[in-house]
Amino acid sequence: MGTTRIKWDRIHYGGDSCQFIDLYSPLGAEQSARMESTSSAGPQIYKAGDVSVLALDRSADVKRARTAVCFIHGGYWHGESDLSEMEPLVDDLVAAGIEVANVEYRMMGVGGGWPSSFFDLAASMDALYLSGISRVVLVGHSSGGQLALWLASVSENAKRSVGIYHGEGSLVVAGVVSLGGITDLISFADRGLSGGAVRIFLGGMPEEVPRRYVAVSPMELLPIGAPVLVVHSKKDSVVPIDMGRKFFQAAKSKGDLIETVEVDGEDHYDLLDPKMRSWELARHWIKSVCNKPV
Repeated sequence: MGTTRIKWDRIHYGGDSCQFIDLYSPLGAEQSARMESTSSAGPQIYKAGDVSVLALDRSADVKRARTAVCFIHGGYWHGESDLSEMEPLVDDLVAAGIEVANVEYRMMGVGGGWPSSFFDLAASMDALYLSGISRVVLVGHSSGGQLALWLASVSENAKRSVGIYHGEGSLVVAGVVSLGGITDLISFADRGLSGGAVRIFLGGMPEEVPRRYVAVSPMELLPIGAPVLVVHSKKDSVVPIDMGRKFFQAAKSKGDLIETVEVDGEDHYDLLDPKMRSWELARHWIKSVCNKPV
């Protein structure tokens, strides 16, 4: 398919080193040539698979697409993980000419946790909107799936929003993909999964801080209000597939437009591999949402 030229921006939405978004914007041939000719030092090229990424200052004459796919990484809400785990999927989409945002945010151990991580995700959406993005497809893996579904919910319900921009307009969530997402925090905590990570993240068990669980658990937020795709591996040993199945049935009963994909022969982390069947199916769904008229 050749090489796709992408303009790369790192957008900081706060003063912490973890508060930034990497935004990859496809360039047409004319835009690419104009940028190279007007840069005295020449563009700095980063190779990412078949993608040549131009690291340049932001230019007002470069028009961004109306829709961006926005990735939110997981890692049990703990700072040992970062946005690099989503980069193989990012590379796959930007190589196809799709505008992509990869979000970093504060997690436990690096200034995050309750409620800072949620403030960061909401602020990142503000920053994307103010940068010219009007529409996003949210894609989250594991705990990132929980955060993506939460963002979709608050964007659809302004009364519960904690930061989605509501100035002259607002960022629209066109769809959300949960890749092995933690869709029921109450169940996850009660079952003691992942070493009690959600208990640490929210500062207590469901009976101790019930309002926190109700405010951010996707199962408690139904209906989400935006189209949802739930992707889960049948042999997922980290986030049991029954959690995804129960969420799908509950969301459907609440009137959500929701689809589900269950894959054989893959584990929790295979969902981050662009060569896997799970991503092939998710990619098809994402492209269909991106291509729908606004």
